Amino acid sequence: MENSEKEEQNSQQEDQEESQEEESHKEAQAESQEEEVQAESQEGEEELSLDERITVKGVSIKYGLYLGIILTIYSLALQVMGLAANEALGWVGYVVLIVLMVIAHKTFKNEGDGFMSYSQGLSIGTLIALVAALISTPVSYLYVKFFDSSFLQVIKDKQIEDMEQRGMTDAEIESTMEIASSFMTAEVIFPIAFVAFIFIGFIISLIVSAFTKNSNPQLDM
Repeated sequence: MENSEKEEQNSQQEDQEESQEEESHKEAQAESQEEEVQAESQEGEEELSLDERITVKGVSIKYGLYLGIILTIYSLALQVMGLAANEALGWVGYVVLIVLMVIAHKTFKNEGDGFMSYSQGLSIGTLIALVAALISTPVSYLYVKFFDSSFLQVIKDKQIEDMEQRGMTDAEIESTMEIASSFMTAEVIFPIAFVAFIFIGFIISLIVSAFTKNSNPQLDM
C-alpha cells in the first residue's frame, strides 16, 4: 500500500512538473513572439521614418514651385508696366532665388538628419532654378507671343539706346540691328533666358552651398 501511495505521489509530482514545464515553455514562446512583434514594429517605424525623411528632390521641387510662381507673377507685372527690359529690376529674381535657396538648405538639414553635403546643396540649388524656369519661362513666352509683343520692341529700343551711348553712328546701329533683329524673337529670346537662368542658378548654388553645407563627419572619415 505504501509503495502504491508513493508511486501515485511520484506520478502526481511528475505530472505537476510536466505541467509547469509546459506552462513555462508556453510563456517563453509568448515572450519570444512578443519580442518578434516589437522588433518588427520597430523596423517598420524605422522604415517609415526613412521614407518620410526629406529628400533632395522633394525639397527642390517644393521651393522651385515657390520660386516659379513668384517669378511668373513678378515678370508679368514688369511686362505690364513696361519695365521688363530694366536690368536692375531683372536681378531681383536672383535675389529671391538666393533667399529661397538658403531656406531650402536649412529645411533639408532641419527635417533630415541635420547634415547636408556640398553636392546635396549644389543639387538643391540647381534643381530649384530648373523647376522655377520650367514654370515661369513658358508663361512669359505665351504672354509675349499671344498677348503683348511690345516686350520685344522694348528690348530693341534698349539695345539702340546702348549703342548710341557707346558712340556708334546711325549707319552702324542700323546694320547691327538688321543682324540682331533675326534673333530678337520670342522663340529665340526665351530659350536663351531659360538656359541662362539655370546656369546662373548653378553658379549661385556653387557659392551658397559653400556656406550652408554641414557635412557628416562620419562620411568624411
